[in-house]
Amino acid sequence: MFLFETAPDGSLVLSGVRDAGVALTVPDSRDGKAVRRVARGAFRELPGVRTLDFPPGIAEIGDFACYGMPDLISVSLSETLTEVGDAVFRACDALQSVHYAAPQGNFYALRALLSEPEPAFRCELKLSDGEAELYFPSFQNEFDEDTMARAIHPRIEGCGYAFRECVTRREIDFFQYDRQFERAAEREVACRIAIGRLRSPYRLAEVRRKAYRDYLAAESETAAELAFRDWEASHDRARLIALLTWLRREQLLSEEARRYALHEAGKAKLPELCAELMQGREQRQSTDFSL
Repeated sequence: MFLFETAPDGSLVLSGVRDAGVALTVPDSRDGKAVRRVARGAFRELPGVRTLDFPPGIAEIGDFACYGMPDLISVSLSETLTEVGDAVFRACDALQSVHYAAPQGNFYALRALLSEPEPAFRCELKLSDGEAELYFPSFQNEFDEDTMARAIHPRIEGCGYAFRECVTRREIDFFQYDRQFERAAEREVACRIAIGRLRSPYRLAEVRRKAYRDYLAAESETAAELAFRDWEASHDRARLIALLTWLRREQLLSEEARRYALHEAGKAKLPELCAELMQGREQRQSTDFSL
């Protein structure tokens, strides 16, 4: 049950919810009145919700609206958002993906999310001329105190800031995003970036495509481990199968990674994934025999 307040213009403001389910879609109207705004802290620390959808009719999301939602995995937003408050998704530690629809090329809401240092997330973009998948690592604002000079010197820790700065309110600079890849020192971060760009190669230069492929080929065990770790948190069976199938068919799954994935798929009782991975082994055995 959603809770509402009436705004001065007669529209409704969603102020809270009771008895939310696993999947929550914010209504864009109620009893003939438009819902335009989600109030400050409306879903703060709300447990149990795994997916949250803000439809195009929602124009504003208040400060801390979704702060600390412990089970939130996926969020859907659109470019019709004109106001996004502070720390909307801060402390949503389980968040994996943000789906963002921007057919008109308006990235205001995405830019607002990326101005925050956390959380890290995968952004699945729907654009006017294609689709893209970008991973945005987190970063930390740190400060060094110079007691002799009585000064505080700010510094940024982590590569996330550089990737996030590739998005402005009106465009995403995919060229600059790809140039930041060498900054991704952590294998997990680098794998996530490479997977996203190769699976949805929107405006991806050939030289960058090769660099991503070379990296994934060398780190395929890490990629397989990440796939199963994400699945354990999200239970997104379709994504797990699609990702590992893609890795195998693109010849980016080493024999060690394939064996690991096959073992995990068996434990998880995923027969269709086991069959896909076994097919890869059979094809290699057939090739070896013919030679």
